Amino acid sequence: MSTSGLVSIIIPVYNRAELIIPTLTSIAKQSYSQWECCIVDDGSTDDTYAAIEHLTEDEPRFKLFARPKDLPKGANSCRNYGFEQSQGEFVIFFDSDDLMLEEDLAMRLDCMEDKDIVVARAQVVDEALNLLREFRVEAYQDLYRTYAYTKTEMVTDSVLFRKDFLVGKTLFDPTVVRGQEAEFFMRIFREVPLKNVVLMETPSFLYRQHSGTKTAAAKNYRQDYKQSQLKIYADNLKYGVAQKDPQLVKYMYKQLVPILCSAAANRDKQTMKATLKLLNDTLGQANPTLKATLKRVTGILFFFGKPSYRLESKLRNAALNFEL
Repeated sequence: MSTSGLVSIIIPVYNRAELIIPTLTSIAKQSYSQWECCIVDDGSTDDTYAAIEHLTEDEPRFKLFARPKDLPKGANSCRNYGFEQSQGEFVIFFDSDDLMLEEDLAMRLDCMEDKDIVVARAQVVDEALNLLREFRVEAYQDLYRTYAYTKTEMVTDSVLFRKDFLVGKTLFDPTVVRGQEAEFFMRIFREVPLKNVVLMETPSFLYRQHSGTKTAAAKNYRQDYKQSQLKIYADNLKYGVAQKDPQLVKYMYKQLVPILCSAAANRDKQTMKATLKLLNDTLGQANPTLKATLKRVTGILFFFGKPSYRLESKLRNAALNFEL
């Protein structure tokens, strides 16, 4: 039996005058008609606001908001504010440059039934919408580990939530500027059994890769990006320790090593010292040799001011003893 109800599509936007219109057009063409789209502008300085405002004149299901000035700037603040304004029984946090296929909402709702979460599959496309590949889909243990170990690929757009599942929970962290959905998903998915989730096999939306995406723009070292990543993986390393899960601890350790090494190679003392302290505090007592190796390797990278794949690989592949 198909599920029905109002779907709230929440989109943060900033200086996307050209990209946002195809996104909204793809929503307007949905075969499932019970939707509202809450678009929250983050203080655009181009024609974005005017372009969307013009579109809302003909389609009242598009609702345009400006991020309140008392909220921190950024997509996460806009998503949280959009959630507060939403009226739907179901919620999707969608990005301003991606596209829904015509049956996207219908397909997701067909899967929902009594579940809390439906994870849609994406086709990755280039700027000309040429197909590059499809997202990987594989279930593993629970939803948290399915996502954390990237068994199933997910982006912000991927997840349809039953709104009741989110009510009362802390949503997106406005202090995170890199890996925003990773921080959100790895926190919100904890303790969610797969029986409450559907992982769709058939793609329902297009994930666009273009020169303006964060993936394309993140080639140069940015301290704020690294500190956001550190925050995410530090929290999940501690979660792994609390769960007494050596596999999870080892995985999170391996995510932290590149952050540590790149911080040292770029002479970012603040991030380097914070990462070293985290690893020493959580793993150092059971791994005294590792503790010494971390200090030695980061010292070398900091002194020469350039990365070393060999040294980073040495740390990533270090044997860990566990006293969890």
